[in-house]
Order: sequence, then C-alpha cells, then structure tokens
Amino acid sequence: AQLVLLAVYRGGSRLMQTDTTGDSAARAETFECAICFEDIAAECRVSLPCQCSLTYCHKCWDRALAQSLAACLLARCPSCRMRLRVTFDPEKRVMSFARDDSGDLSWRTELYAQAKPLQIRLLQEFGSEEETAKGPRCVCGDALLCVTYRSRVETFLRPRSHLTRLPDNFFICDICEKNIPSNSRNVWTCETGTQTVLHALSYDVCESCFREHVRGEPPVEAAADVSFESSSCSVDSLDEETLGSTENTEESVEENLNL
Repeated sequence: AQLVLLAVYRGGSRLMQTDTTGDSAARAETFECAICFEDIAAECRVSLPCQCSLTYCHKCWDRALAQSLAACLLARCPSCRMRLRVTFDPEKRVMSFARDDSGDLSWRTELYAQAKPLQIRLLQEFGSEEETAKGPRCVCGDALLCVTYRSRVETFLRPRSHLTRLPDNFFICDICEKNIPSNSRNVWTCETGTQTVLHALSYDVCESCFREHVRGEPPVEAAADVSFESSSCSVDSLDEETLGSTENTEESVEENLNL
C-alpha cells in the first residue's frame, strides 16, 4: 500500500506536508486546494495515498479525515472515499496514511495509544522551568486549554441539539483512560477539538494526570469517585492569558444538565 507521511507537530506549531519529489521548478509551482480553494505550494500539498488527482492542503486533508471518522467511524478520502488507516509515530511526530482494505478498525484506538507517550512528554516539558511560559501543548501541536467541566459539557452539547444532557462521568481522560468525574472543577482539552484525525472524537486530560506529569504529584486513585472541587487550572508561574479561557458557563447549561 502507498504510504504518505504528514508531520503534525514540532516546536509548538504545526508543520506542513513536504513532498520531496520533482525538481525545484516543479516545487515552485502552486496548486489550489480542492476544499478551501487557497493556493498552496507544491511542497505543501498532501501526497495522497490513493489515485485521486485532486490537491489538498494538509489542514483540509486532516480535517476531512477527522470529519469522516466522526461521521462513520472510518477515515475516508474526501474525493474517492477510499478507506484509510492512520498511524502515529511519537518519536518523529508524524502521522502516516495508507490504504486499508483489511476491515480492521483497531487502528482507531491504537492511534490514541500511539500518541500518549508524546502527550506525557509534552506535559513533562511544560512542567520544566524553561518550558513553563509557553503553555501546555497537545500532541496535534495546538494548545491544551483549561476549561470548567460544565464548559466542556456545553461545548460537547452545542452541535448536538438532539441531546439535552450527558451521563455522569461522561468524558474519558486520554492519558489514564479513566472517566473524568462529573464533579471535577476543571478539564484540560485541546483547542482544536475534533478537527484533526489524530483525535477526531475529542481529547481531554484530567486534573489528576495533569498534576502528575506537570508537577510530579502522585496520581489520584479511583478518579471517578474523587472530587476535584478544590483544584485549579493555574500553574504558579502562569497567567490567565497563557492558560486559555476558563470562563464558567454554569448558568448557560444549568437547564440542560443536572450534574
């Protein structure tokens, strides 16, 4: 199967797909993304793992696969609908895309497991003195934001008008893989939301795991039975702007959610 690599993170920012084929004149040519219609340089287009002749920028390609995965639990090419398999290399920090005719869907859970070592490392780097001012990063390269649990619920419910509430302990921490208690005060979540195939369904880190890997505090056992009402998003040397939005949206979800 043809394989294509997409670099997603380095030094706190996303990297563009690099196509090293062809001469310098060909690389100087520009193309139009089939989704956003923006002009992109040849070296910034996605080298497709299928036979499609369309051109995609890496951001639109990533988002299209994420939307496909969220809609039908399959990552499909947005044009030919070929089923794809996505893997992640935490050392090289790249996603790989290949044709998938096996019907094996285990790669979806494996993708989260493959990304976990890098997420832990990023939290540890954030906890180090020289990295603190930059703010915590997600494996996709964007920021991890500290939000209230109720705000996280509202964000999840907003595009799902058919839902009025969520079960208790609904969200799962992508590090410890435990349910995040509904009485938690805060949750760390990626600002990209579901717009990357790397975490197309959501990406959340509980307060216990954040404190463990950033501050070296021992993990809290039986997280679903423990209240974090006294916890705080703040890290001593950070200001509110670095931490992201922590606006409390309790009043706006009170009618829909009985936590």
